[in-house]
Amino acid sequence: MEPSPAELEKIYSQYTDAELVHIATRSAHHLRPEALAVIRGMLRARNVDEAVFQGIDAAVQPVDEVRVQEQVALIRSLPCPECGNRSAPLNAVLASRAISFLVMTSYDRTPYIGCLPCLERRCTKATWTSALAGWWGFPWGPVRTIQAVIQNHSQKGALRTGLPSETMVAFVVENTGKIEAYKGRPQELLTMITAPL
Repeated sequence: MEPSPAELEKIYSQYTDAELVHIATRSAHHLRPEALAVIRGMLRARNVDEAVFQGIDAAVQPVDEVRVQEQVALIRSLPCPECGNRSAPLNAVLASRAISFLVMTSYDRTPYIGCLPCLERRCTKATWTSALAGWWGFPWGPVRTIQAVIQNHSQKGALRTGLPSETMVAFVVENTGKIEAYKGRPQELLTMITAPL
């Protein structure tokens, strides 16, 4: 049985403004209409910036190619969250890393947004970590190490095209509501792309 609007209000009243904005702009398309209405009402009562409601509206709309391209351009125009460089457009990568010890192997792919030199450095670091610590596990260590090295090489190659990467476009599509809400606040956008993606 799903909670009633009164129960939802009781639950959501325990959340901070930032948590409610995050839920509404990142997950609005997954929420029941009643839940979204409760969150909107609570945010209005808390006098949240009107841009947040535009972000919520954007999050519930189907993906719009024009909006995605505008938001990709907006994110790419920000300074690099790692080094502060403003001279080149930002992009995104999934840096792959394998670490093994005897019979255990850990493989992860971590998304990063930054300028070309910073992203290449992230991929190179992940490659070296994998090359040094990835192959020690049996049987998956060597397999995952090779996979990480190939993935990182591929990610670095894709960056050199100068076009937004698939990772960048996927990030924007997933965060379209939040980007819409913060588009007039570059510091909030910078915080968003600096936090773990």
